[in-house]
Amino acid sequence: MSNQVTSISARGFVVADFDTATFSLSFNEFAPKAREAKTKLKKGVEKITTAIDGLKKKGLEILATHYRSNISVQPNSVYNQSSREWEVKGQKATYTVTFQTPTLEMVNEAYDILSELDVNEYTVNSPTYSVRAEAALKQQALEDAWKVAQVLFANQCSVLGFDPKNFSVSTWQVNYGGNEHHGFAKGRNFTNSLAAGGSAGGGEDDAIELNAGRAVIDVVLTANYSRTGS
Repeated sequence: MSNQVTSISARGFVVADFDTATFSLSFNEFAPKAREAKTKLKKGVEKITTAIDGLKKKGLEILATHYRSNISVQPNSVYNQSSREWEVKGQKATYTVTFQTPTLEMVNEAYDILSELDVNEYTVNSPTYSVRAEAALKQQALEDAWKVAQVLFANQCSVLGFDPKNFSVSTWQVNYGGNEHHGFAKGRNFTNSLAAGGSAGGGEDDAIELNAGRAVIDVVLTANYSRTGS
């Protein structure tokens, strides 16, 4: 039989500036044969590589440990409106590249330059932001939640006339971020807004910029207390 007497849930959080942006690019080429489709990728790859090299020369730092490129080939399925069936017409080769940069002041420039490349069926995802010291920040959030939990338990004991020293934590559960992704609040990764000084009417000098915002590391600590003394 369990001697658990109460359960305390407490929330803790830490707010920190994002320090890393992740870019993700991809494009497709088509040909009757797989090898031909892969060969057609070369020109697009050269354009992307040249653009990234140019950004590096301008000061964009790219984390070597977080640079990934990949080529995949698969049958090209096309929907036939007449027969209402999918048909395979040749092969589709896809090139993808993702990389991370800590040079956040150049994110807007990099996004503009990469978005303007003339590459077939080209997709440039809006950059996402993160923090590299995620483990340390989660620890800070947990410590914050633990402080709150101790105060809440002490308050309960005070009201009920018990000595907190006669109880201890028997089991606990930690939930980072609840329904949020990896502890970072969804929707707070970046925001789009008019450039500083722009008017709501939208003049010629107005520009849409990507703003990093701030990371919110959120944790819920549930501590179950049991009696250990008289």
